[in-house]
Amino acid sequence: MLRRKRRSSLARTGTLVLVLLSLVIASGCASSGKRKSKSDEERPRRTVLMSTADDVRYGAEASKSVEAEMGLYDDPELTAYVAEIGRKLLWGLPVREFPYQFAIVDQMEPNAFALPGGYIYVSRGLLALVNDVDELACVLGHEIVHAARRHSAQQQIVAQNQRPLQLPRSRAATLAAYGRDMEREADSGGQRLCAAAGYDPMAMSRFLRSLDQRERLLLAQKRAPTFLDTHPGSRERAAANSARASELRWTRDPAIGNPRAVHLSKVDGMAIGDRPETGLFIDDLFVHPALDFEIRFPRGWLQQNSSQAVGAMAPRREAAVYLSADLPEGDLVEVADEFAAKADREYGMRLSEKK
Repeated sequence: MLRRKRRSSLARTGTLVLVLLSLVIASGCASSGKRKSKSDEERPRRTVLMSTADDVRYGAEASKSVEAEMGLYDDPELTAYVAEIGRKLLWGLPVREFPYQFAIVDQMEPNAFALPGGYIYVSRGLLALVNDVDELACVLGHEIVHAARRHSAQQQIVAQNQRPLQLPRSRAATLAAYGRDMEREADSGGQRLCAAAGYDPMAMSRFLRSLDQRERLLLAQKRAPTFLDTHPGSRERAAANSARASELRWTRDPAIGNPRAVHLSKVDGMAIGDRPETGLFIDDLFVHPALDFEIRFPRGWLQQNSSQAVGAMAPRREAAVYLSADLPEGDLVEVADEFAAKADREYGMRLSEKK
């Protein structure tokens, strides 16, 4: 059974104007120089997350971008289920410096990430992939540790310094990209949080193995970034997590009940796969039934579809094409010109016609 969920921003717009913005960077098509000019002084500076207050402020801003670009899955009961597990895990933190918040992004790729300031997200696809409450708890515990240990501050990841050709989901994925040492720390801390809350810490290893099997099956297919892309070293980590879990002492919380049965009951009726109201890809063709609209993208390009934009990126990232529903008011040609001017002003990227 599939419940009827909220329509995306694209579908709610009614009369919607879509503008095609295309940037091509290739030999003879564009140039990027290191010229010294007044525009260099106007480029955005790197945001340095020096304190927990900086984390909270930046996380609040980034969470708005996640909601606008990726979209939240509108299911209060399912969101409450995720948040309940998250809040239970938080009791194991020695110090709680952030007002942690939990949400589900409307994305079918299995993913999870933490923004600075305690904003924790799991995707609809991850909820479909995990086998029980324990696996979900381990993923949430892992992301809680990323936020608690301020790994984003250590990485100094800043959205405005990313390449302008990156599509929305790629930017969100970059926010969650951590080094291997941080991954080990998050695994270890997350497993300990789970053990303290009465969840099976061995579930993290089981989840990573399931996800690794899924990735092998989809190896030759085009896909958006997933948990494995933003959390490196899965096979090694699965083995290390299994060894660590066997050494942790824990007792099952009887209030949890049957971990698998509980999880299946919570996700029963959740939409699986691409939803027509948000538009969907059929090979290289994107169709949006609600808007009676379709567009074909170049074959072999990485496709991405969010609540605010749909597009594709060339395999070597030398070009990107996307259509956005979130555009400034005014003449469409002027909007496109301003976009190109911003790329030149902030990134030193000058565009010219292909010869």
